[in-house]
Amino acid sequence: MFALTDLTDSIPIAAALAGISRSQLEDWFQHKHREDMAKMPSIGLFADILETRLKNPQEKWPTNDLIDVTYLGPASAYADVTVAERKATNYISKSWGERDGNAPVFKSIPEAMEEIRKKVQENTARKP
Repeated sequence: MFALTDLTDSIPIAAALAGISRSQLEDWFQHKHREDMAKMPSIGLFADILETRLKNPQEKWPTNDLIDVTYLGPASAYADVTVAERKATNYISKSWGERDGNAPVFKSIPEAMEEIRKKVQENTARKP
């Protein structure tokens, strides 16, 4: 996962603070990191969305696109409903389409209202 490149200084420090030896960390990177990262949907979604976005060099990056990639995609891994702009919705939906689970992603609040109502009813029914 290329997203790990930005963390090259932080990961060894965090590992040392957690009591993980250098050889354990190297073993994890060589043999297990992809499997473990796949268990963290926010990291996988972030990497997939960023990769999809970067594959199209002709497309301009408006300022808010980086915010959408950084926060909305990973948040959708844990949200009941995600509402985003059209472009971000497409990136998030495409990334979700390639993995287990699915968070509903909508292009507008009116479009999301039926799903929101459904989630509210489900949550209300669960409370004693």
